[in-house]
Amino acid sequence: MPENKFHKNILIVVLAIMLGACATSPSKDQVEEQAVEEQTISAEPIDSERYASISALMYEVMTGELSGKLGDLETSKQAYSRASELTDDPAVIERAMRIAIFAKDWPLALEIAHRWSDALNGNIEAQQVLGVLYLRQGDVDSAEVHFTKVMDAAQDSPSQGYSIIAATLSRIEDVDISLELMDRLVAKNFTNAYGHLSYANLAMKAKQYQLVVDQSELALGFKPDLSEARVLRARALSLVGDHDGAFVEMQHLVNADPENFDLRLGYARMLLQAERFNEAGKEFEVLLEQRPNDPDITYMLGLTYVQAEDYEQSKQYFQALVDDNRRLDESNYYLARISEELGESQQAVKFYQEVAFGDLYLDAAMRLADLYVQESGLQKARNHLNDVRGQVDLAEDVVRLFLAEGHILHDQKQYQEAYDLYSEGLLEFPRHPDLLYARALTAEYLDRIDLLESDLLIILQADPDHANALNALGYTLADRGLRIDEAQKYVERAYELKPNDPAVIDSMGWVHFRKGNYAEAESYLRKALDLMDDAEIVGHLGELLWAQGNYEEARNLLREAMDRHPEDSYIQKLIKQFSE
Repeated sequence: MPENKFHKNILIVVLAIMLGACATSPSKDQVEEQAVEEQTISAEPIDSERYASISALMYEVMTGELSGKLGDLETSKQAYSRASELTDDPAVIERAMRIAIFAKDWPLALEIAHRWSDALNGNIEAQQVLGVLYLRQGDVDSAEVHFTKVMDAAQDSPSQGYSIIAATLSRIEDVDISLELMDRLVAKNFTNAYGHLSYANLAMKAKQYQLVVDQSELALGFKPDLSEARVLRARALSLVGDHDGAFVEMQHLVNADPENFDLRLGYARMLLQAERFNEAGKEFEVLLEQRPNDPDITYMLGLTYVQAEDYEQSKQYFQALVDDNRRLDESNYYLARISEELGESQQAVKFYQEVAFGDLYLDAAMRLADLYVQESGLQKARNHLNDVRGQVDLAEDVVRLFLAEGHILHDQKQYQEAYDLYSEGLLEFPRHPDLLYARALTAEYLDRIDLLESDLLIILQADPDHANALNALGYTLADRGLRIDEAQKYVERAYELKPNDPAVIDSMGWVHFRKGNYAEAESYLRKALDLMDDAEIVGHLGELLWAQGNYEEARNLLREAMDRHPEDSYIQKLIKQFSE
């Protein structure tokens, strides 16, 4: 049970009650004086009923606290519930209510919350809690009564009242019931722009974007200069797909208040999200003029121009950060990526070597290994990855490095070494699904379908819905002409899990091709190719067209693919085969 201020103060409260009860008892000095004078003075009679009440309260509080400490939530809840009935002290009653809420005993929490509200003369916080508890039980009518009291208490500042309510309702899990209540509260004072603004904010958190647009427009109708409503409306328009409307709105806001840094930053990010990189870059440049030494804006400019493929421009900003000794790891990483894009491999190596820490360190290390293969040979790349593997602490990072090294070996057609490396990784991380999957795919290149099937079945035993394993097993069996009906079941299950994955759709087409269902096969293969221009998918469709007797279409398809995939051996083999 989480600690709070009531836990720390509760014994003080109880002790204060007890001390109050003892205030009329004789003092030590009085007792000594009585002894000296040998006078017998009758002590004031003890109020036994009050003493018993205090003792009972202290017992329940102590029981509640100790039970909570021991993890016995039920006993703690019941003890504090009884304690709340023995006192009118708000701290004790609130503690009892919070424990009932923590236990998710909503009826009990509501009962105690009413006592707490009475003890506090119905203050705003108590009304909020009562309203939330009624909502928890689906009683919108009762919740409305208490939230209306919150609004009434905030008559001098209705904007604050509505924002308090919206913030409270945003924490309710049932989105629909929160929005229904907010709708009722806003309707009570329909011309209040801040009510509609708060409603729009709540709808935004609930991802009800069209409702955000509607409520923002109502807010602006009653208060046209309410810039927050315009920003909300622009964001929502973008999220419902009306990007032009959103940009017009944001451009209007930026033009009206050109020095507003946060507003322009929001506009720049919106342009970036819409992949309007050049326009975003211009806005970030204005922001950098406003704050010339802001490393975050400089960094965003570098990223923006990378996305725009304006590498010379992006280099300037990342290099400026390096020169200023700021955001070194990220900047060196992107300078390396840019160098790769420009074909400057040696320069890329130097930049990657400068990435020493941070989230990009591992990716930089793996990319550096790829460059070592090109520049210095396979062994240097393997030594490098082995060194890095000895430096990282997280298990998943070590696995990623095993996979990266295996991928390099696979690319170099060192299939047995790749298989052995994955086996080494599995000794360290037994039954790791990624290592098993990689080893299974490598086993196919060794023509060991038995090993492929064994590894993939281990994955599926642990996770029957592992779509990639299902797809790989089904496709391989079908491709090898083995147990086609079983293969189809695996691929169909993968398709249920990933209906939009082009690799899985291709497998569906290939299984149907192997079964002689050419019409179904063509439908799947064309759909897969529409989603991804992949040489293997092209080859599968080419083989299908040839099998259907569409020879010229098959040849044309493969010739065109050769322009896009000039080094693909599968396409080359089919072109040669179909030319004979």
